[in-house]
Amino acid sequence: MMKKKIALLSYLYKPNIGGVENSIYELSKSFVKFGYDVNIYCTTEPKNLKLSENEILDKIPVNRYRWKHGLFLRFPLNILYNLFNLGNWIGKKVPISKYISRHHYMCVALFLAGKRDYIYIVPEVIKKNEKYRLSLSWDRKALMMFNHRIQKFAIQKSKKTFVFSRNVQEQLKAAGINYLTHIVNPGLQLERFAVEKDICRERLGFSANFKYLLGLSRMIEGKGYQYAIEAVSIMQDKGIKVVLVGDGPYKISLVALAKSLGISDQILFFDKTDLPELFYRACDCFLMTSLNEAFGQTILEAAAADLPIISFEKGVFENIVVETATEEILGNRDGVYYCKPDVNSLSSSIAKAKEDLDKGTINICYQDIKDKYSWDKLALELIR
Repeated sequence: MMKKKIALLSYLYKPNIGGVENSIYELSKSFVKFGYDVNIYCTTEPKNLKLSENEILDKIPVNRYRWKHGLFLRFPLNILYNLFNLGNWIGKKVPISKYISRHHYMCVALFLAGKRDYIYIVPEVIKKNEKYRLSLSWDRKALMMFNHRIQKFAIQKSKKTFVFSRNVQEQLKAAGINYLTHIVNPGLQLERFAVEKDICRERLGFSANFKYLLGLSRMIEGKGYQYAIEAVSIMQDKGIKVVLVGDGPYKISLVALAKSLGISDQILFFDKTDLPELFYRACDCFLMTSLNEAFGQTILEAAAADLPIISFEKGVFENIVVETATEEILGNRDGVYYCKPDVNSLSSSIAKAKEDLDKGTINICYQDIKDKYSWDKLALELIR
């Protein structure tokens, strides 16, 4: 009997590291477990990695479209040119399958290839709030609005569109995308976080004399780590170190900020990792200082590691808008500290969390989170 086929599509995949890439990987494992023949389709981006067009990763075939670059391929022609070529490539490469896309480019390419019964799982809302848009240069704003129109088309034409939170639904509505979407829960691989804390701390060279606060993501300004660095700089308690894990264009600025404030010894930078559980288990608390998150897979991972979590409140604060799903996921519970997106409020929450950790008075219980989120459950929901 021939196996049913699943095509998982995204713009990027391994060796790129991120929430979308991880979801593709975890879903592929679940679908294989359920007896499906799984193929992953993505691009060769970023070009500096020089990725091959075909390879087997984790026993799953990975097929990559070679994204075209050239002197005459300028915005928006570069995107349009590649979309039509990508559609042609998918038409030839992807057999009749259950199509599940995690990127708007792949959705449009599927549509152009005549494969229009695709499912789209929205990773983020491209059109950000007005305050954010006003901060952008004209070219970045033009790119955002162009991709916004593509995302709107991808959702409009999809067989079914899924999102991971009400927060995403609210952002889509604010962006003028009013098509029907369905909320599903992402997954969580609990086994990864079973490693012993002491072993992880020893491996990273962490001292028992400090409390370590973890931030793990791509280093861009919107992740808000500048607030964490400034908050630590004004605290009298020097028994705190901030661990920032990831790469990105804003990392140089964060390193410079820590140096200018004279606290380079308290801010530890690590490159992106494919072993995030090592850092979750080694650290004492998790920082969610992001200003905009569609969902926040790192919140689930911090919960899996039983870490206290410090997070900005959702809302509008003077010139800052916070659009995150932390409160939607966690609610109000012991070990979760919400604060306003400013240095003083954040430093107070850090001080309170450290005090509670030192006293051992935090009664953390995330069992409901651990029970709720499962990649197998998500896979079954997508093919139901």
